[in-house]
Amino acid sequence: MVFYLRAKELDVTTGDILIATINVKDAELHGVRPGQIVQVGWGRNTMVATINITDKKVQPGEVGFFKDAWERFESAEGDPYEIVQIRILQEPNSVTHITKKLKGGKLNYEEMY
Repeated sequence: MVFYLRAKELDVTTGDILIATINVKDAELHGVRPGQIVQVGWGRNTMVATINITDKKVQPGEVGFFKDAWERFESAEGDPYEIVQIRILQEPNSVTHITKKLKGGKLNYEEMY
């Protein structure tokens, strides 16, 4: 699934992990859950980030990047306030494991912890 949002810098840092934050309304509209891995594209540039969801930090139609991600975004070619493409790459492992269990499968130790 692919959708488009306007980029925004957030005044938060993780130290290492690249985080993209979207509004709860956009998450519901596009079926996105916290922890999903997405590819963010702008111009000829891409980065992979983990999704966070909020109802206050970004407005519908925006994607907020923590400072760690924004620095990569800003240093690349193009206007950092442009519309970016969001492509969902992966569901969280927990969703895969829960689905397996609901279908009657047996979870191993690693899948449970």
